[in-house]
Formats: sequence, C-alpha cells, structure tokens
Amino acid sequence: MILDFHKARITDLKYNRQGDRLFVASHDDNVSQWDTSNGVLINKFIHPKRVNSISITQDSRYLVSAIPGALSLWNTISGELLETIDFGYGTYLKCVEFSHGDTHIVFSYRNVKIQSMIKVYSFNPDNQKKLTHLFTLPIIEYDLYGCVTWSPSNKYILANVGSRVDIFDVDTRELVHSIHVIGSILNGKISWTSDQSMFVIGSNCTTILYENNTWRLIRSFDIGRRISDATISSTTPPMIAFATGSTPDCGYPRRDKQGDLQFNIRLFNLDNTQQVAEIKGHDDPSYSISFSPDNKSIAIGGDDGYVIINQI
Repeated sequence: MILDFHKARITDLKYNRQGDRLFVASHDDNVSQWDTSNGVLINKFIHPKRVNSISITQDSRYLVSAIPGALSLWNTISGELLETIDFGYGTYLKCVEFSHGDTHIVFSYRNVKIQSMIKVYSFNPDNQKKLTHLFTLPIIEYDLYGCVTWSPSNKYILANVGSRVDIFDVDTRELVHSIHVIGSILNGKISWTSDQSMFVIGSNCTTILYENNTWRLIRSFDIGRRISDATISSTTPPMIAFATGSTPDCGYPRRDKQGDLQFNIRLFNLDNTQQVAEIKGHDDPSYSISFSPDNKSIAIGGDDGYVIINQI
C-alpha cells in the first residue's frame, strides 16, 4: 500500500495503539491521518512551516507537533488546532514526545543564541490552557539536541547530541549519565523494545542497543549506511528494521538502484543480529519507519514524500 499525499520528506510516523490509524509528518508543512485498512486519508493538519516531529496520546485523541519556532496541539477527531506556543523567530524545535500516561510533553529546543535545551510541559486536556511549562533542563552551547524520549515510568529523559546520549533525572533535573559513542554522530531517533528493557539509537552507519537503567552496551548492528530511524517489533524474538539515508556509504560499495535497490528494508533478529528478511523500500532515502502494533506490516516514510506500508 502506498500513501500518496505529501510533497516533501517524511519526518515522522506514529501508529495509534489499535494500528488502524497512522499519523504522518512531513517537511511539506502537513501532518496527515490515514485509515490503514484501506489507505484512505482521514484528516490533515496544516502548519505554517515544515513539521519535524509528532507524538499522539494513547487514546489518539490529541496530537502534538514540533515545527521551527513553535509547538502545536491538535484535536485529531475534529482536526481543530487547540493551542500553539510560539517561541519566536530564529528558534528551532527538533523532537517532541508525550510521556507514558500522557501527563507531560518533552521536546528539544534551540534559542536565538544557538543554545540548546530540553523543555518539559505538563498536559491536561481538561484545562482551557492544556500545556503549561514546568522546567527546562541544563543548557548546552551550539550543539542541538536531537531525539528526546522518556524512559519507562518517566524517571529519566534521554536525549542524543553529537556523539553522546545525555540522561537526565526528571525529579532532580540533573544530568546523571552520558553514553559516549566515539567516532559516531548519533543522528537517529531513540527507539525502545516493547518491554522497554532496552533501547537503540542510530549513528552514521551503526545502530547500538543499550540496556535500560544500567545503560550497558549490549550489541550493535552495522548495515553500511547512515541510519535515520529504527523500529523494534513486539514479537518473540524481537525484530529490528532501519530507515537508511544515502550518505555516507561507510566504505561499502554503492548499490545500483536498478539492480538490487539500495534502500530496501532489512529486518534483523534483535537477539543474534542475523538478517531474517528483506522487503521493498523506497528508491530514495527513508527517514522514518515503524512496525504496526500487530507486527504484521511496516510503514516506511521516504525522502520522496510517499509512505509505503508493506506486509511482513
């Protein structure tokens, strides 16, 4: 199935819990909502600028989106824009995520002084003002925090920047640990296993698997291309799949598009790193990827603006 609406790079994909709805963010200033059973476009959420990241509540009634300079909250049923927080010209929001239980929102933010930080807001759908600023985590200079995510039970916030992952304690609001990946730029999103005992993050050409709480490195996957995103199934054993970019080639020979399709999606066994399947991808780089909740299909968002949903 191909979802054809967007005219620019797909930046984020989010299934609802039931898997019958898929939310798609794009650099064409739109977020779309789809019925995954038939590929019908249900709703669209029009933004003034390109959309970098989205997150939805567990009941999929609310959607939050991050664009350069602003954070927006939407009602997904009516399509109504409920609230916008404008941070002003020259600011940049990269990644946003609802907490477990949907009581808070975290996002990465850079101000006009090129200082990067992480902001946390409370979320209460019953209030007239639904988003309220709570605190800002320590500022870093020049580098931009990329992906931000909540740990299980919302005890920690994890954020990647440069070649490291910073881990903050939510209660004390202090940096408690940093994972350094020497020689790599951590440009991918942070993805968790279904039991949230482990998480992965993509770098130049490698995805690295870590254990929660101990932050211990477990294993890595070298697939020879820049990794933009990863997704982990809830099957036993779990499978992992990657969205891959075009550069760098990491010393691997470039595949020919007309031959064996360099951007095919390869699925690996998370336990032993063995490849278990390969499915059709885009003819261009992909930047977002997600297993459906029932693990029967996988959605891939490409640089071409299309979303491909393939059966596994």
